[in-house]
Amino acid sequence: MPWPLHLVITDRALEEYNRVFRFLLTVRRTQMSLHRVWARETTGRRRHRSRRLAPAADADLRLRLQRLRLHMTLVVDNLQQYFVADVLGSQFSRLDARVAASVDFEDLR
Repeated sequence: MPWPLHLVITDRALEEYNRVFRFLLTVRRTQMSLHRVWARETTGRRRHRSRRLAPAADADLRLRLQRLRLHMTLVVDNLQQYFVADVLGSQFSRLDARVAASVDFEDLR
């Protein structure tokens, strides 16, 4: 890290940031995977193939799986939005305000 950033961001803080961002990346990958499944299911090619292979009796099961995927997508989308906008955004705003209000380095630290 360039000087004097290492005085403010310690190794312990970097470990915490890495944990948070690893979690956020996991949420984002899950979100993208669910959206890919949705895109595949809504294309005509995939939909027609599954209708041809599955008997009509499985229509209820397919409907339940679609609903489950939809609910999972909704939960993951909202979770990702909450963490990025509400948690990180508000904490960054607080940090920015404290940096602007600080008068010396020790106060900032």
